[in-house]
Amino acid sequence: MADHKYRRCTERRRHSPDLSQLHSDPLELIFKRLSLVDFHRFKAVCSSWNSIAQAYVSSSSSSSSAGSLHTPWLMLPPKQEKDGKPSAPIRRFFNLEETRVYELKDNDDDSMTEKELGASRCVGSSHGWLVYLDESTDLYLLNPFSKARIQLPALENLPSIVGVHRFVNGNGTRFAVDCSTGNDFESNWYSSISEFNIIAKAILSSNPFHCNSSNCRVVVLWCDKSKLAFCECGDRTWTDLDGKHQFYWDIIHHNDRLYALSGNGSVEVWDFHQSSSFPTRTMHAKPSYPLTPVKVRPSLSKGFFSSRCYLVESSGHLLLAVRFIGESNHPLICPYRTLQFHVFKLDFDLNKWVEVESLGDRCLFLGGNHSMSLSVGEFSSCKADSIYFTDDYWERMNAGHDIGVFNLGDKRIKPICQSGLEKMEPPPFWVVPNPW
Repeated sequence: MADHKYRRCTERRRHSPDLSQLHSDPLELIFKRLSLVDFHRFKAVCSSWNSIAQAYVSSSSSSSSAGSLHTPWLMLPPKQEKDGKPSAPIRRFFNLEETRVYELKDNDDDSMTEKELGASRCVGSSHGWLVYLDESTDLYLLNPFSKARIQLPALENLPSIVGVHRFVNGNGTRFAVDCSTGNDFESNWYSSISEFNIIAKAILSSNPFHCNSSNCRVVVLWCDKSKLAFCECGDRTWTDLDGKHQFYWDIIHHNDRLYALSGNGSVEVWDFHQSSSFPTRTMHAKPSYPLTPVKVRPSLSKGFFSSRCYLVESSGHLLLAVRFIGESNHPLICPYRTLQFHVFKLDFDLNKWVEVESLGDRCLFLGGNHSMSLSVGEFSSCKADSIYFTDDYWERMNAGHDIGVFNLGDKRIKPICQSGLEKMEPPPFWVVPNPW
């Protein structure tokens, strides 16, 4: 009886299809229909299937929007005890496809998770990697799913910084950054790591594990959004990008080019492909600024007081998304809330931003992450003509509650998920699940 079962099992294995012999085209069709959870189940079957999945991710990630092979997940704060502290070193993510929360625990090194959850600040999310600044003022990349980590040049190696100081007392850690700007010298003070917003945003040019890591660049927008700098993985220092403006709203990286949106609506472009030593500025478009608070105020509530702007590459076009923010009905928890968005497309011939009435089958993911545009045809769990946004109002942020989904057609905002937390701290980030 046992021999019969053994023969039947071996015959089943002998006649089972060998997916490693399939051509890449059908494999790509298979993988495109797998959710991240199913993708993990696929690669866990055996070493051969794991290699096939890894090769697919490596070949596909470079051509995707900000590395998006899967629907972005929303990284949530950890569960909290009554005193407001994290209950356990567990990362929590909301999966849009399944509308459920997953909890990932580091079984091998819980101390690292505790560090990311409590003693550091996320300053960017790009190509499945998070960019962290910790209480030791170290900067590093972290893949929250594979736990891989890459050290970046120190904060004090940013151009114009002459000193970074930490002051630890019973109330926590305070920071002071000494900067030199020409003949002037100034010190900026920050009362905690959560308020240490010297870096407004950090993005990657690609996934460092799917290319020669030295070809992966990290670009930071820092010093009150007035300066740009970059490094390549493995560098020991940051290189200054001599921008022509004193304020930038957003930065994106696409096709080996860096795009920077300035405060007046103009766009600067640096080409990293043409030069191996230093990027070349190839364009400085100065379109007329599309919208002012005075023009849009009649359609908003009386509580309108601020706006934020994002730059997005979408189907070969440059989009500008303007976010209008007003007073909240719950000032003690979240003193502000998003009222609506307006979206514009850059017309290079007319040299102006032209308003877009609809995103068609596309949706945007905006916030502290690398801005993304996805096709609903490829990511069916997303809603067309919608903007998924998180809280990145660092100057006034109290708990990071300003998150939701805005529909460009009916101008309505709906919640993404119910977190059950009184305080969304650290603030949520969109992250593209990346198993490697």
